[in-house]
Amino acid sequence: MRIASIRIGDVRSLSDVAVEPDPCINLLVGPNGSGKTSFLEAIHILSLGRSFRTRRTRAVIRHEAEALTVFGRVRSDEVGQSCTIGIEKSVNGARFRVDGEEVRSVSSLARRLPVMVIAPEGLRALLEGSEHRRRLLDWTLFHVEPRYLEVLQQYGHVLKQRNAALRAPAGTNVGRELDVWDEQLSRHGKRLHAMRERHVESALMAEVTNEVIVNVLNEEVTWEYWPGWDRNRGLQEVLSEQRARDLQAGFTTVGPHRADIVWRGVRGMARESLSRGQGRLLVMAFEVGQVGYVMRCENVRPVLLVDDLSTELDIVSMQRFLTRVDALGLQVFISSVLDAVVTLVRPTVSSRVFHVEQGRVQSGR
Repeated sequence: MRIASIRIGDVRSLSDVAVEPDPCINLLVGPNGSGKTSFLEAIHILSLGRSFRTRRTRAVIRHEAEALTVFGRVRSDEVGQSCTIGIEKSVNGARFRVDGEEVRSVSSLARRLPVMVIAPEGLRALLEGSEHRRRLLDWTLFHVEPRYLEVLQQYGHVLKQRNAALRAPAGTNVGRELDVWDEQLSRHGKRLHAMRERHVESALMAEVTNEVIVNVLNEEVTWEYWPGWDRNRGLQEVLSEQRARDLQAGFTTVGPHRADIVWRGVRGMARESLSRGQGRLLVMAFEVGQVGYVMRCENVRPVLLVDDLSTELDIVSMQRFLTRVDALGLQVFISSVLDAVVTLVRPTVSSRVFHVEQGRVQSGR
């Protein structure tokens, strides 16, 4: 997939921007606060109906404006088809249109325009809690398992009900209610885990992802998947065993919602042994590896959004990363405060440079 044209209205400092991006590499250069990241946010809104930086709609709408709009024409070169996507968001709600017809499901947008965001905040996936790492798994599984989103939502609904039961006032018939929720949570949880395990532990994912990590990070890092409970025991059995602990905590402490990925470097746990620059490269490489895996499984060709490429990285590291991204042959949008990034793109690769300043986007070299 690629974006043939995009028009952005009132997304942060971008009041009215219209461009026709290059089908391969698009470089957004300009000073801090000029609107580079806002441009990437607009693409993300076109794909998922929301920003990747915040879920607060008001924060994304330009000051004094009532709503934001993003309109794009998306092409699939493989099948020679195109469609238009239109988004309008205000604090009171949102409207999504595909080819002029209103749609309700955000997932229908994501399938028409899949995007992967690679941003400095991704370092949290290494340094902070497992929630950030699960999002990487969810992105991948959404694109390779047709029913994954449905199962994930079913599991989330039951989890919410079980947690509510755990916080119910003393004296209510909590035990019998929890028996019901344990059975349902176990049923949906096992389906969710089976989907994750089938892909995350496959030889193909290991091959694709590890190859990217070695080439980008220039160091071997192993990784393993933990399902969120002892996989040698049944989930319902573990839920029953942990019930007293869960009642005390007021939430469910085991299950697929606690799944995790653990990275280990040659000198120990990656989060402890790698520098911040190496840590960011590891996460970036893992994200690119997930894109490569999705492309191999489903021939889905996402648009890559790389925000603030130069943060934490030196020239050599950026060059290794861009070389690997070039090999994917995808449409890529890269923001940076460094004009030098332009020189890192191979001359043989189709590219376009956009200079961003004070909310204006101008094409140039």
